[in-house]
Amino acid sequence: MSESPEQDYDPGDVAVIGISCKAPGARTKEQFWDNLVHGRESVRFLEKDEIKVDETLINNPYYVRACGTLDGYDAFDPSVFGISDRMAAAMTPENRLFVESAWEALEDGGYDPDRVPGEMGIYGANNPQTAALYGTPPDRVSVGPEAIEHGLAWSPDTMTSNALYYIGLTGEAVTVTTACAGFHY
Repeated sequence: MSESPEQDYDPGDVAVIGISCKAPGARTKEQFWDNLVHGRESVRFLEKDEIKVDETLINNPYYVRACGTLDGYDAFDPSVFGISDRMAAAMTPENRLFVESAWEALEDGGYDPDRVPGEMGIYGANNPQTAALYGTPPDRVSVGPEAIEHGLAWSPDTMTSNALYYIGLTGEAVTVTTACAGFHY
């Protein structure tokens, strides 16, 4: 062991400083763990009249009417992060939840973003198909410069860089977009 901690530091080291968890039936990591320990089911099965899709699909014997909903997904307060109402309205629920979750992870780790002495990166994963559920991509030709702002709020690829910016951190922002990882709604 070396005499000073700086000599043992590897620039490739990563530290998980806090966790945020939002899952069906659990708004916190503690609630999530409690549900797991006690075997609580967080997915519910919908009645046919609750589903707004083609009747053929609902009546298909292979269609599973299971739904895991996130309570409070629509309670985003953009003013906390200095986000305009217009930009917040353009953001997908996935992007809004990610900004909130990044902030909660910092709080959980006991960090104030305004007092972080160095760079802090944000890593996240999402499903690129999710954004399509909430609207169409902006039409950059007819809308003009406003489309860029809308596109940054809408695009799954900007999820981590938006969170980094709105929380006021510096560091790398890495978003992994795969069909099998990250947020699914």
